[in-house]
Formats: sequence, structure tokens, C-alpha cells
Amino acid sequence: MSRDIALRQSAVPAWNPSDPRASLNLLAEHAEQQAKEAADWYNRGKTRKKWLSIVTRTGAILFTSLGGLIPVVAVLALPDNATEVARLRFHQWGYLSIGCAGVVLAFDRFYGGSSGWMRYISTLLSIETLIGEFRLDWHRLDVSLATTPNNPEVVDAAFARLRQFVLAVRGLVEKETSTWITEFQSSLAQLEKQTEDALQAAREQVRTELEAQFAARKAAAEAERSGAINLTVTSGPLRSGFDVDLDGRRIRSGVTGRTAGIGNVPPGLHELAVSGTTATGEGRQTSLVVQVAAGQVAAAAAEL
Repeated sequence: MSRDIALRQSAVPAWNPSDPRASLNLLAEHAEQQAKEAADWYNRGKTRKKWLSIVTRTGAILFTSLGGLIPVVAVLALPDNATEVARLRFHQWGYLSIGCAGVVLAFDRFYGGSSGWMRYISTLLSIETLIGEFRLDWHRLDVSLATTPNNPEVVDAAFARLRQFVLAVRGLVEKETSTWITEFQSSLAQLEKQTEDALQAAREQVRTELEAQFAARKAAAEAERSGAINLTVTSGPLRSGFDVDLDGRRIRSGVTGRTAGIGNVPPGLHELAVSGTTATGEGRQTSLVVQVAAGQVAAAAAEL
């Protein structure tokens, strides 16, 4: 904290053995001056902390209130025929406002606005109390020094009071600094944890989205995969076999067996037309609708 609370490093007054009272009074002035500089530093610092706290806390209140009002505004402002998507998008502003409230509170916590303001006020009041007590005690000691300036017991009592005062002021500064360090380390650890959690959540979200995209693409590719039809035709003797049309397009001609395999058929409903000529020259034709699933073989039967 040496860079933050910069006390004037003035030289300690020299000791004059011939005039102990004057030397002790100079030491008392030096100690009190050091305490005043510490008090002045905290007095100036509390103003900065105060405004940081006021701004961040006010911002948090405003953002939180705005976030709570967004649903009410949505009901009053959006028309009755507004789509659910439009309402959802409008409500996102409320979530954004609540998030901003969390950000300004985190800013206040990380930079110690509110907590620092309280610490500075407490430390300042404690130092001012020490200074007031020291002045009263020193006046009493100075009376004894004026009466018996060379009395060793009085001189030792004055030195003891000086030492107690200096150490008390130093203890307050060290206590405040220790509290600040603990608070800063806690805030830093919390920030690191929140950052790591946010990164982990982002990674998980990306992974989930990629898996969803992969599954969607796989499902789309699976849905578009071609199927096949295994057609069985029952008929009497045919002059030159039978012909097969798929969706009005001739795909097989003169099939002499009882079955015909049709490959590379897109998934969905298809019309099959089977035609042929009997041995007596009579033309016959029939048609049927076949449901073809992706990657599957559909069985179909026709009779001429």
C-alpha cells in the first residue's frame, strides 16, 4: 500500500539531551503529522470510493427496475396481434437490463467502491480518535515535563505514549490494508471462477450447438437418401414381358420375369404404372402408389 498511501517521509527530529521536553514535543509533532497525513489520505480516498459506490449502486437499481418493468411495458406497448417472436425479442431487453445490473455490481465489488468507502470512513474516524486522545494525553504529559523535565520516569512515560500512538496509527493502516488485500484476492478469485464458468458454459453451448447442427445435417442427409422398390407382377403369359413407368417416366421395358428392382428412388410417394400385352394381343395396364422411405426397400405388387 506504500504507493497508495504515500506519507511524507520526513526525518525524525534529532534528540537534544540538554532539553528533553523540547525534543519530546518535536517527536510528538512529527508523530501527529504522520497520523494527520494518513487521515487526510483516507479522507480524500473516501470521496472517490463514495462516488464509485453511488454511481454503481444507482446504476444497479435503475437497471434492475428497468428489467422488472420490461414485461409490463411489453403488455402495454405491444399490439394484441404481436407475434410470440416479437414479444420474446422485446422481453430480451429485460434480461439485458438485469445483466447490466449484475455487471455494475461486479464492477463495484471488484474495485471496492462500497466496501472501500466503509473501510475508509471507519479507518479515518479511528485515526481521528487516536489523534484526539493523543493530544489530551500529551498535554497532561507536557505539564509533567514542564515541572520535572529531567525526570526519567516522566520521559519514559512520554516515550511510551509516543510509541503507543505511532503503533496504533500504523496498526489501523495495516488492518485496513490487510482487509483490502483479502477482499481483493476474494474478488479476483471470484472473477476468475466466473470467467472460467462462463468459458465452460460457452464451450458447452458451442458443443451442444455443433452436435445439434450435426444431428440436423445427418437427419437431413438421411431423409434425402434414396430408397428402392421391389416390384412383383402377377400375370398370365405376356407377349414381350411388362414395362414399368415411375411417375410417368419409363424406367424398365420388356421385363420377362415376375419381379423388377427399381433403384435410386427419392423418398416419398410415387406412382408405379405396369403395362404389357398378352399372348392374344390384349393390352393390359395397372397403376399403384408406393411409399418409399429413405434408405429402405419398399415392396410393391401388381396384377395384370
